[in-house]
Amino acid sequence: MGRSPLSHRVRSAFRFGAAMTAVALVTLLKAADAQTLPQIPPPSLISPLLGVGVPILFQWTPVNPGNIYNFVLQSHTRAPLAAAPFVVYYELQISDAPDITSHVLVDVTTSTTIFSFQNQNVPGSGFTNLQRPGIPLPAGLYYWRVRALINTAATGFSNIGRFTLNLGAGGGASTAFHDLAITSLVITAPAYVGTASIIVTTVQNTGTYPEQGAPLTITANGVQIARADTPPMGAGETSRITTIWTPERNGLAQITSILNFSGPNPDKKLATISRSVADQPHYLTSVKGTLRTDTRGYFLADAHGHEIARVFLAAGVQLDLDALVGHAVVMRGTLTKHESQLILIANQAAVSPP
Repeated sequence: MGRSPLSHRVRSAFRFGAAMTAVALVTLLKAADAQTLPQIPPPSLISPLLGVGVPILFQWTPVNPGNIYNFVLQSHTRAPLAAAPFVVYYELQISDAPDITSHVLVDVTTSTTIFSFQNQNVPGSGFTNLQRPGIPLPAGLYYWRVRALINTAATGFSNIGRFTLNLGAGGGASTAFHDLAITSLVITAPAYVGTASIIVTTVQNTGTYPEQGAPLTITANGVQIARADTPPMGAGETSRITTIWTPERNGLAQITSILNFSGPNPDKKLATISRSVADQPHYLTSVKGTLRTDTRGYFLADAHGHEIARVFLAAGVQLDLDALVGHAVVMRGTLTKHESQLILIANQAAVSPP
């Protein structure tokens, strides 16, 4: 018996539907195997956002990726449409670096949107090898973020949150310990030969006990330029120690702060920065004032008698400065600075018109 036109159309439509079902299955499988799921928003952070103690309760919003639809093709029949939920886990990262990626200290995975962090650095606790075994997180500022893991894919990370671990209030580390750390070393301005520069070393009590202080040594190119004791600090407190440094020669200088304190993080007891020391800049300019003298020589003074700049004659220049003393004058030359004093190397001078 021959096939009717209607039967042929039905069977063709069924084959077309099966083909479309296969395409849909391939598309869904590719989506599930993707590295990221940009179409699904990452979790939003809820807490902590301020100072906290131990345990730390982390909380974020859930991610709902919807369902995955499974199509089963067998011979010329199609199985009923089945919907199965994605399996969602969450990855929580904690770091002491603002970008988190460069120094992840804790990396844990959980199936819930809330996680109680006990700060116990033991196997299986989520601490990475960037934190020494057995040593919990010290007091201080930390950063955290979360992303959803969905089958073999993941959302992007949430925005980065920050919190301060305060071991002196509302809890403490799982292991009590003594520690101080250098957290910053900076020079506040460009360095010039003969000009005082300010070096600031920041030290934090990263342990759980109050500390009475420790010797801090500052060196420039290996030569000690200052030594001081850090002030008493409670757990989590920070102090800044200021040092005055006057470079004697130009070139590259290496500034080092050394903290003499035994603690669990020896890499935090020394900090080094390099700074290029330049000669004093010279400016060709004109300076107006009243020429005066004292035991150190000539100087220009303002209307209130305050010194503007010390005056010296340039090599080969002949000017009768004594004849100008007490007069308002305009002097032209090279202006520079030595320590806190301006120096004018003059090559021209004239009485200032009234």
